[in-house]
Amino acid sequence: MVQPHSLVQFLDQGRKLDNIAHMRSFIQKHEENIHLHEDADDPELETKIRKTDKDCIMGGLISTSKDAFLLAYTLGKLVEDLEILASVEFSDDEQKPRVEPHCTYDLQFSMYAFEHFPSMQQRDKLKIIPEAAFQKLLPPTYSTTEFGSHVAKALEMKPTSDSFLRLAALYWRIKGDAPKAVEC
Repeated sequence: MVQPHSLVQFLDQGRKLDNIAHMRSFIQKHEENIHLHEDADDPELETKIRKTDKDCIMGGLISTSKDAFLLAYTLGKLVEDLEILASVEFSDDEQKPRVEPHCTYDLQFSMYAFEHFPSMQQRDKLKIIPEAAFQKLLPPTYSTTEFGSHVAKALEMKPTSDSFLRLAALYWRIKGDAPKAVEC
């Protein structure tokens, strides 16, 4: 107490001690709750369940190949995009040199374009392996080079079309060229 003769401060001291005791019990309850639910954050929880659950044991091992998940996740509009591409006239002349789709289109600065991120500014350093699994999703009559030429022609007509840009990115992913895929 600053002034021992102050009754108000003396009485207020009891209230402050009660608040401290209440906060201590509140924190202790939260700490117990955290320890109680700690198992839910276990990174090996899925593996433990697969080893002990009778249905998982009976089902055997599942494929955890990333290809199956990536295909479903990244190609949500592939069918629609290919239908739009089919509407673009394309003559498959063997004498004409094949061209590749290039997605260089100057955009005004926007926070939504992500160009301000260092990883986007240094995209030329990105590396990926060719994603051959995507080739299987294209019509069997298409070779990769034919597909690329068709997309390039479509991009010449509509350089800002979402569908054509997605297909161009798909082409570069099949080829294994990450910087050009990101550009598209």
